[in-house]
Amino acid sequence: MIVEAVITAYNEEENLGELFSRLNAALRKLGVTAKFLFVVDGNHRGVEVLEETARREDIKDLRIIYSEVPAGAGRACRTGLENISKDCDCVLMMDADLNHQPEELGYFFDALKGTGADIVIGSRYVKGARIYGMPAWKLFLSKRVNDFLTVFAALRVRDKTSGYRLIRRGVVEKITPLLAAKKFDFYVEFLARAHWLGYAMREVPITFINRKRGFSKMKKLDTLFSYLKLFFRIKKIEPRN
Repeated sequence: MIVEAVITAYNEEENLGELFSRLNAALRKLGVTAKFLFVVDGNHRGVEVLEETARREDIKDLRIIYSEVPAGAGRACRTGLENISKDCDCVLMMDADLNHQPEELGYFFDALKGTGADIVIGSRYVKGARIYGMPAWKLFLSKRVNDFLTVFAALRVRDKTSGYRLIRRGVVEKITPLLAAKKFDFYVEFLARAHWLGYAMREVPITFINRKRGFSKMKKLDTLFSYLKLFFRIKKIEPRN
């Protein structure tokens, strides 16, 4: 199996080296062929850290898309997904700030193979998940958005805002051109469209650890407004039976 990790990072140079090293080790342990595509915005030091790590650990298949000007989370994710390799079997997405633990990837691959799922989501809100240090406002916003969308869009995934995902390449290629989200609402819109197109989704429990270095780029009001706009937009595009 060929897996391409697509990771977006905005001024995450303090975390990228450790993330890249741990992720490479985890994928090697699982015996998969790994490719890495990083979409790096902001400080160019993030690019240098990735290149230094690749040289040190002899990682050959690294691509970096760099922009000094931040594009926004949704745009950056779309840029990455639009540039995946044509020979990969699935795409891995995860946060660049070490919220997500690469060592838990085995659960994702087990679910992908064992259940026939098209998308496997690392969930903070299913049995067995653990959350450490997540700010109260972010936890509250995440849960309310998830609760609202369960009713609003009939999307039963518990953690719709999670960025930790393993997705089959065909799903990425089908959904990415349909996306309009520019910010963190990207993650919800992707799952909503996948749901309406009939793709199978499974959740696996993860250990979420709040960042220890750097700072969050998610702005409270800005993120809330992006979700509100998404709510109105997806009702217009939701297919009717």
